[in-house]
Amino acid sequence: MPANELYQQILQHDVISFDIFDTLLERAFHTPSDLFYYIEAVEDEAGFANARIAAERQAFAQNSKNDRKIYEVTFDQIYNIIDKRYSHLKKKELFYEQKTITATQFGKSLYNYAVSQGKDIVVVSDTYLDEKFIENILETRGYTKYNRLFVSSSHNKTKRDGNLFSLVSEYLGNSL
Repeated sequence: MPANELYQQILQHDVISFDIFDTLLERAFHTPSDLFYYIEAVEDEAGFANARIAAERQAFAQNSKNDRKIYEVTFDQIYNIIDKRYSHLKKKELFYEQKTITATQFGKSLYNYAVSQGKDIVVVSDTYLDEKFIENILETRGYTKYNRLFVSSSHNKTKRDGNLFSLVSEYLGNSL
């Protein structure tokens, strides 16, 4: 959708919803797992990337095995499973996430326009990262005037299957 149409859409609605990653924020890496390879190299921790990827997969598998409907895993669950020789990298991963995530110019422009128009703003993300961590990143990147944040790892609901959007709709008093 062309930029001018997006600005017009903002004018036509009372509530504006923004996805966090690739809309408001962007990572320096193409995929989240690229960060793991970066950490492996910078911290000289051979095998970390594969262990981190495997731990996340195992966290999902473990939750499914318990016959619980788990749609998202948390950062803590991943690090509870990861090979113990890499557990000390938990804080490092958060450090590098914080260091390498930036605000997108276009997303920031749309967000600022919605704020200037007095719109209610909801921000949403599918992520294993903790809600407080995401709040901090949003705040330090200048996104402070939103009404509500929805993070999949906090609610065990994802955008992928629509359940997180149902929660947003419930919050707004609507149904999708």
